[in-house]
Amino acid sequence: MRKLSLKIIPTSLFGILVMLMLNACIEPLHLDDFFNDDTVIDAIERDRVGLDDKTSDGLHRGNQRILGLKPDKYYMVEVHDEDKNFLLVTYVKTSGELAEETGDLTTLEQIGMVSTGVIIGLNNAYTYTVYDAKPLTGTMKRYDISNPDDLNADPPPAGHNITAGNSGITVNTPTNFHFLDLSSQTNNDNTYDVLRLPVSDDDNRVLLTLGTDRLLRLSRAYKETDYIIVEYEGTEIKSFRVLRVTISGDLKEDGLLVLIRLNLTDGSAQFSHNDISISQVKLIGGTVTEMPTITVSNSSDFITGSINWYYYNNFNDDEMHTGETLDLNSIFTDEYYWKMGIHLFTVIAVLEENSRPYSASFAVTVTQ
Repeated sequence: MRKLSLKIIPTSLFGILVMLMLNACIEPLHLDDFFNDDTVIDAIERDRVGLDDKTSDGLHRGNQRILGLKPDKYYMVEVHDEDKNFLLVTYVKTSGELAEETGDLTTLEQIGMVSTGVIIGLNNAYTYTVYDAKPLTGTMKRYDISNPDDLNADPPPAGHNITAGNSGITVNTPTNFHFLDLSSQTNNDNTYDVLRLPVSDDDNRVLLTLGTDRLLRLSRAYKETDYIIVEYEGTEIKSFRVLRVTISGDLKEDGLLVLIRLNLTDGSAQFSHNDISISQVKLIGGTVTEMPTITVSNSSDFITGSINWYYYNNFNDDEMHTGETLDLNSIFTDEYYWKMGIHLFTVIAVLEENSRPYSASFAVTVTQ
């Protein structure tokens, strides 16, 4: 009979093994008999999580963990308690832990590819439903244009058709601003979260907003970038997809350009950007290169020399900068702006037509 190594037996089963051996006085205990015993089976079930595998990866459950994840995939998890009540939807982090709400981070912002192939830190009394992000495939339009405002022109630019397969899309190095029109792949009645995640730079992740025009701004600064797209119908998640964009050729700076369009009708301002934030660690280390340039896109409507920028609405002080653009990379080399918190900037421009001033403000958040 083959010897049974005690190293492979969980602690909770060891006592059962000893008990069965003591009671098996007439004949030796065989391995098959041990693992077919009802008491042993019950103990094994208690030492494993519940699993509903919605992937094609053949996941299997273990003690406070789920094994068999692919190291090049992203995973979403539904959690149900011991009474099968739904608790939450979350995502698997690079560490293999489930993401949680922490401060300003949402769970999607913590997602990552799990190189170990194991989800850890689970509750054996709970049941976990695991999904992998499916490739976003199909034909869509892409735009490589010098001014994002052109996308609002009538008629809009023609763009070029491109088809995404299971490995995503490959594009030549964009020369200007690069957008994908995802309207053919999305439902206009639903809402979307999009996480931009460079494959080679796990720290430089950005949560994007996919507006009603369904235009996705692409980064030009990485060879491979994954865009993880979660679709909601109300509060229900309808799809969990990923689009990998590969750039062939030389990389360029991302060239972020934030446009401020001052509305000449009602004095309001429109911005073509998401929230701007920067780590204090990067500021102190002198490695800030990804801050955007802020531009008043309709500057020709205003009196030459009248576009002035102020810090924290200090209009009685001298302007900090004059001109249609404000380079935040240059501004934030000054230690004065390194304090953690929100830094407010305001632009004022005087309309040539009626000499009326127009203004807009935006914020930069310095994080830890």
